[in-house]
Amino acid sequence: MTPKIVQQTTSNFHQAFPLIVYEKKLSGFLSSLYKSFEDGKFDNSTGKIVGEHHGKVLIHHDKRLRPFFKQVTNSVYEYLDYFKIDKSAFKVNFVKTWFTICDPQQTLPMHYHSCSHISWIYYIQTPGDPLVLHHKNPNEWFGDAFRFITENRFNNGDGYVINPTTEHLIMFPSSIEHYTSAEDRQHQRISLVGDIILTLKDRTDSESGLLPSQYWKQF
Repeated sequence: MTPKIVQQTTSNFHQAFPLIVYEKKLSGFLSSLYKSFEDGKFDNSTGKIVGEHHGKVLIHHDKRLRPFFKQVTNSVYEYLDYFKIDKSAFKVNFVKTWFTICDPQQTLPMHYHSCSHISWIYYIQTPGDPLVLHHKNPNEWFGDAFRFITENRFNNGDGYVINPTTEHLIMFPSSIEHYTSAEDRQHQRISLVGDIILTLKDRTDSESGLLPSQYWKQF
């Protein structure tokens, strides 16, 4: 397979392999999201809630949230369109969605979502604590080389910090490791998190991409 070559040159340096993260404000959904959350009757005795740990991962089945998930779907298509991917070729499938709630000073450890293509976070309530995206920087030629840096720059670190705000949707490849930092948070952080799998629309003539689920079969 011949690689697709795109050149981005600045002076004597090439900037290669960019990671693109999508962010957009989606307004008008907080009331219905809070109702769905309250109906879940989550046990907060541990001080930290991850819906995956409670078996509550089908928030997208709540009919009250259909308008919200339609907007998230539109955002996925905007994300694909940014890369000039033929969005008309794909269906957007929500496979898991869950609420995550952290009390002050609690964080989520570094992790990634291994069973999906695109992951997203919608911030229902946030005191502004950072979301950190992590990757192994290919520019670090030997172990801990960047311990010797004299200035923090986007190209000599292994993380990218986003300071989310309420009603903002953030979307990124599921393979990207990420974690949260509590900083000096004084209030709970509440978010709705989701995993998406892209499948081809009704076609079987492509070597790439997942076939639609109606063609799957169990024995």
